[in-house]
Amino acid sequence: MDIKEALEKASARRRERASELVERARLATANGDVGRAAILNEAASELRTADAQIREMAEALVKIANGDGTYGAQAHEYKEIARAALSTEKHHD
Repeated sequence: MDIKEALEKASARRRERASELVERARLATANGDVGRAAILNEAASELRTADAQIREMAEALVKIANGDGTYGAQAHEYKEIARAALSTEKHHD
């Protein structure tokens, strides 16, 4: 399994868990336990937010790895500087 596939699988599990929490909140509300429902809904919301942030970070890392965007360009530049330094160091040996 590659990294992208693993991230998608983990994201699907987070979304599924958030849906389960919302369903439990609905049942808690139906049973009159509004406090528990609020806690479950908040947990589901936080899980969805975390999932969105993880997806954004993963997309940013892919861009950096591909040399896209500002950070990708910087990463490419640093990589070239490191290569040049290594090349210079080898010639001095």
